[in-house]
Amino acid sequence: MGGKQINKHHCNCLVGPFHRQFEKKMSHQQKIFKGSNSHGASTLQHRTFGQGGAASADPHYPLAIKCLSLLNLILLMAAVVIGIYCAKDNYPEVPGSAIAPLLAEVNYYRNNSHIIKTRLEAEKTAAKQRAGDISVRLELKQQKVLTDNILKQIGKLQMKKTDLQSNISVLVESCNKCQPGWMLLKSACYYFSSQNKSGTKRNWDESRGNCVNQGGDLLVIDSLEKQVTISDNYSKRSASETWWEMGAWIGLTGNATSGKWIWVNNVTAETFFWRIGQPKTEGTQSGDCAAFHYYGDARKTWYNGNCQEHRLHWICEAKPK
Repeated sequence: MGGKQINKHHCNCLVGPFHRQFEKKMSHQQKIFKGSNSHGASTLQHRTFGQGGAASADPHYPLAIKCLSLLNLILLMAAVVIGIYCAKDNYPEVPGSAIAPLLAEVNYYRNNSHIIKTRLEAEKTAAKQRAGDISVRLELKQQKVLTDNILKQIGKLQMKKTDLQSNISVLVESCNKCQPGWMLLKSACYYFSSQNKSGTKRNWDESRGNCVNQGGDLLVIDSLEKQVTISDNYSKRSASETWWEMGAWIGLTGNATSGKWIWVNNVTAETFFWRIGQPKTEGTQSGDCAAFHYYGDARKTWYNGNCQEHRLHWICEAKPK
């Protein structure tokens, strides 16, 4: 390949001159040997080259033999070296059809190296963008969590603001319309003795007397709207006492057995909001006076108790000024 091949013809050209020179020398020696025989030197026929005795046909024979031996050694070494060299360069050539695809691929990469470089740079940039997108998504997620928490806090603050505004409205409306310690709800003034710091409790008659002395009477609930309004503004107390001992007297009396109940304004009750299992007809928690206790269900707050023996808080009602 590449002009450096040495085929068998080249090897023969190198070995040929040495071979012809060797044959020429051998022919010359054979002639000398035959000439000696023709002159009758019979003793030389029985001697071999290299054997002792000074009686040689020609004094130049030993030198010739040494030269021939040296020449044979040189020829042998040259033949070995040339043979090895020829053997190395005489491997069969690779067909051009097998090399062509490899050369084409090498040329393609060589000619399109800038395209490959551009593609690698684009992939590197895309990888950086993907990493950046992941980071941005994580930041957005964290921001969303923070935003949701802030929105929840804003919602709570808005509810508190609404409650405060409602309380302000109640205070403004009730200003000079209800007595001190009373609350204006809708179109009436109400007094919740449970909100009094003294924490005084009374029986039903004593509670009504207190309301009358303040210009009102015990509470009358004759509609669902009023029932819900009182439930929403009734102070929820802890369960440190028996539940019915935490209630408040209202202006309703009657008979649990007959089922007839009358308000303090002499109107027979037609709408009732008794707790489950009320009114009781017997036991400690039974009697002819009704009381109010809200604990979870605004529609079920009434129960009955002993008008004289049970001492509870009370709720008064009066018209605004």
